[in-house]
This record gives sequence, C-alpha cells and structure tokens, in this order.
Amino acid sequence: MINFIQFALYNFIIFFTLLFNVSINVEIVAPDEVTPGSTFLVELRISKDIDSGFARLAQDFPPGYVAVSKDSHNGGFSFKEQKLKIIWYAIPTEDSYTISYMVSVDPTAEGVLELGGTFSFIENNAIKTYSIPVKRITIKTAGQQQFVDNNNNQNNQNNNPDSSGLNSLDDPQKTLCLRQVVKEGNDYIVNLLIQKGEIGQDKFAKIQEEVPQGFTAVNIETQGGIFSFKENNVKILWMSLPAEAKFLVKYRLTPEATATDPGLKGTFSYILNETTKEIPITNADFLDSPLLADMNLKNNSNNQNNNDNNNQNNNNNNNNQNDNNNNNNQNNNNNQNNNNNNNNNYDNNQNNNNNQNGNQDITPETGIYYKVQIAAAREVKVNPKYYFRQFNVTEAVQLEMHEGWRKYTIGKFKVYKEARDHRVYIWQNTPIKDAFVSAYNNGTRITVQEALMIANQKWVQ
Repeated sequence: MINFIQFALYNFIIFFTLLFNVSINVEIVAPDEVTPGSTFLVELRISKDIDSGFARLAQDFPPGYVAVSKDSHNGGFSFKEQKLKIIWYAIPTEDSYTISYMVSVDPTAEGVLELGGTFSFIENNAIKTYSIPVKRITIKTAGQQQFVDNNNNQNNQNNNPDSSGLNSLDDPQKTLCLRQVVKEGNDYIVNLLIQKGEIGQDKFAKIQEEVPQGFTAVNIETQGGIFSFKENNVKILWMSLPAEAKFLVKYRLTPEATATDPGLKGTFSYILNETTKEIPITNADFLDSPLLADMNLKNNSNNQNNNDNNNQNNNNNNNNQNDNNNNNNQNNNNNQNNNNNNNNNYDNNQNNNNNQNGNQDITPETGIYYKVQIAAAREVKVNPKYYFRQFNVTEAVQLEMHEGWRKYTIGKFKVYKEARDHRVYIWQNTPIKDAFVSAYNNGTRITVQEALMIANQKWVQ
C-alpha cells in the first residue's frame, strides 16, 4: 500500500512539474568596459514559451547611473529611485524578442557595475520569477584607460612629433587623429589627419582643440564639418563623417603679435556602439608621408570644388532659412486656424502637420535643445491640450511623430540641467513617474550624449 502511495505521489510530482515548468531565458548584452561620463547600450534578449498574460522585468542600479528606454517592445518603461521596470500587461507573443535601453554613467563612477535583475510572469494564476544572470561591467577610470586600445601610449602634452602615430597609418583598422603645424608667414596652418578605422561613415564625431591665449582661429577646410572658435576652443563637428577612410582638415591660427609655435592640446571624439569614445590628437610629420600621396593629391584637386560647394551651401542655407521662416509663419497661421477646430478634427490636423508641436506656437527649432517626454503611444490618439490636465500637467504639451510613435513632450531648454530639473519636477508633482529628457539638433531627435558633446555641456544625474 505504501509503495502504491509513493508511486502515485511520484507520478503526481512529475505531472505537476511538467505542467508548471515554463522555460524562460534572459541574456544581457552590454559592453565589458565603459568609462565615467559615457553612455552605453544594454540589450536584453528574452526567450520564453509563454504567449499571454502579465510580465514584468525589474533591475536595480546603484547611484550614479540613469537608464533611458530605447525599445521596450510595447512595454511600459520606468526608471525611478534607481529601479528600472518594464511592465507588459499582455506579454509579447513572439517566442523571443529583444528590448534595449541606454545607460548614462556618472563622471565620478568607478568599480564594477553588476547588472542582473528578475523577470516575473503569471502562469496558472501563480507568480513565477526568473533571476537574470548577472552581467559585470567594469568602469574604467581615466587613469586606467589609455583612451582606446588601438591608440595606447600616444603623447599629447606638447608639439613634438610622435612617430608612433605615423607608423599606425599602416593599420587601416586603427582610429587616429594626427596633427602637423606648418608656419606660413606670421600665421600657423594646423593640419589634422583623421583615419576613421573602426568608425562607420554615417556617424557623429567631434574635434576639439584648446588654443593658447593671443591666437585667433579661422576655418580653411573641414570636409563637411561645422567649424567654430569660441573661448579659445576650436571645434569641428560632423553629424555624418566623410566616406573616405582618411581625410584632412585644416584651420589657420593668427597671433595677435609675433609668437612661437602654439602649444595645442586636443581630442577626437566619436560614437561607437552607442558609446562615446575619445582619443588624443597626436603630433606627427605626416604631410610628406608616401602613405598620403594619393590622398593629398585628391584633397588638393578638390579644394576649389569644396570652396565652391561651401559657397553654394551658404547660399542654399540662406535660402532655406528664408523658406523656413516663411513656412513657420504659414504653419503658425495654420495652427491658429487648427485651434478653432473641434476635438474630432484634431488628429486629422495633426497628421497634416506632423512636424508642428501640437497647438503650441513656438519659435523655429534650431540648434541644440532639450524637452521632457511625458508619454508615447502607437495607436491611441488624444488631444494633448486637454488630455494631460487630468495628470496635473498645466503647461503646453507638444506632439511629435517619431519612428511610428506619437510622443508627447513639454518645455524647451537650451541647457541640459534645466531639462533634467524639470523632469524631476514632473516626477514629484504629477503621477507621471517615467518622464525623461529628450534631445534635439535643429529639430531632429538625437541622443542626449550626442547633444551634450555638440553643446559642450555636462551631464547631470
């Protein structure tokens, strides 16, 4: 009898286990090393054999880290009090899918970030929790990091040429930025050679050089970059790098009086795998190198065409500005007319003016600025003028279409800290706890990290 009961109990346990044993796997994909002050991408690859019901992903972050959603796969993303949560009231039906978010690292962060978490779901009216395997990410401080692995031991403290940088031109996979200063009369021509190496073509990049007091800088050739000189800093920005593997840019330094060779210090920054990388600009005598003979010939033959193109671009920009002003005036008039329409016509008006910000009349969107996003939806259409009042949002709410989503934002700030403070205000004074800062360049969404680099602003936790 006892043997029969044991046999029955054993079979019941086997049946119960098969009935409730759900297969879940979550893999965290992230860099092994990051630097303080940088931003990096985290992907979670979820595999499962459940296709309905509630689910929640939760992760804890130590102080000094901020997570912002990139793709939550239709889940509700929130990050508050160092806790990240993504909630699905109906779990995606795919057997496997990937979610992603961006993590900003505090400039003072150090040590190791241990990123794990839990994935919870409902199965047969019971809550099941899966522990996500921990991913360890080392925070490499400036003392540890030699800028990037393929540019170790480069000297950037003076204008003495460094032959190691020139020798590295033999390796097309290395990312380099070399400087050679040539005296021309009383002026100095600063030649900067960029070898892209691992950087793709359609990527943001920036050169920044510190110029000594008593010099002024003017552009000669930027290969499509945006040149500026302010407060003794030369900046050249590319929203999209040139197609060539190597290219040369130049600017002129003019001293207020007779001066010796200017001691320049600078860096070349770029985006790789959603993370900002920075390498020093190294001095090297590269202009007469046989490795650059063909490139120099091409650059010299194209200089006149580039100048003509720049002039044409300037004329086009002036014409575009006039057109934009006219369009903005027309759009403002259209918006005023749209305000008189009833709520039933709101969505049709919005579809006709996807680039207009709801019912708010604002100035043309130029330069770097920030907003606070408070909501997003794919299918649900609401009138932001009225809908968000129920959530204690009294300021004007702007609607934009982005990547198939209706995104609702408030405010417009030139300084990141002001946008961050307003985000905190929304957290503290409304039920909207997942508001976050979004960044723009001339009306186009970019990452906050790119905006901070372009505007030379500091990230604030």
